[in-house]
Order: sequence, then structure tokens, then C-alpha cells
Amino acid sequence: MISIKNNQKKYPIDILRVERLLECLCTYTGYKAFDISVWCTTDQTIRRYNRVYRHIDKVTDILSFPFHHGVSAGSHIVAQSVDEEVLGDLIIAVPYVHRFCKREQCNFDVWMDRLLVHGFCHLIGYDHSTKLDHELMVLKEKELLIACGSFEAEKITF
Repeated sequence: MISIKNNQKKYPIDILRVERLLECLCTYTGYKAFDISVWCTTDQTIRRYNRVYRHIDKVTDILSFPFHHGVSAGSHIVAQSVDEEVLGDLIIAVPYVHRFCKREQCNFDVWMDRLLVHGFCHLIGYDHSTKLDHELMVLKEKELLIACGSFEAEKITF
């Protein structure tokens, strides 16, 4: 099940677009039965979560909270029960993303797709802590964006 919550009211979110992208990502990667949640929120909320969980006291665009830990990039999560059919949670600071898109002159919906794919990759074991990890993650992100119909993926620099 895909759960999307939007508690910020300043910027409209195309919830159907987000849901379709996540459904495609889950189906394409073999996690159709798995749950994932997205919370579109304010800068203040994500800053608090970033401070509490990452010990970084600043606003960021997206945070990922995987349900399964220790998953290697490219491996597949195997749930031992229905209760474990969960990928995790994504939190997005929508005002931050809007400012970024305005500054970088990029399309908000296209950039949201990129962020959702980025966060999704974290949920399934990808990381960017080393140069090699970063390269693997970028390749996976582009693959997923293209597979789910974001032909803008070729234009996005990572």
C-alpha cells in the first residue's frame, strides 16, 4: 500500500502523480506487495527529523527511513512475513524543493520524481557514501526514472 500525506498547504502536490510513480517503482523492482509512505511537509518538520535522526541541524530536501537495514545495493529484500512487507518512509520538505527548483530553474514535478526515486533507492539498499556507491545509485536512479516514464531523466544531472 502506498500512503501519501501532505500537511503543508503552501504548495500544491500532484498526489496522483506521486502515487503512480511509487506504484511503478514498486512493481518494476518487485516490491508490489510492499508498503511505502511519503510525507510532504514543511521545512521546520524536516529540519527537526534531520536533527533528531541524523544529528544535522538544517533543512534538507528528502529523508529516507528504510524498514529493512543492512540491505546491499542490488540485492532483493525478502519479507519473512506480511508484517515485514514494508519498504519504509520518505519525508519531503516541499517548500525547500520549491526554492531549489526556482533557483535552479527546473520543473517542480520532474524534480519531485527525481527525489522520490532517490529516496526509494535508499529504501532498497542504495547509498552514496563512497564514489562507487554514488555511481551505482545514479545508474539505478536513471534506470528507474526511465522505466517509470520520466524521459527527463537523461537531462538530470546527479
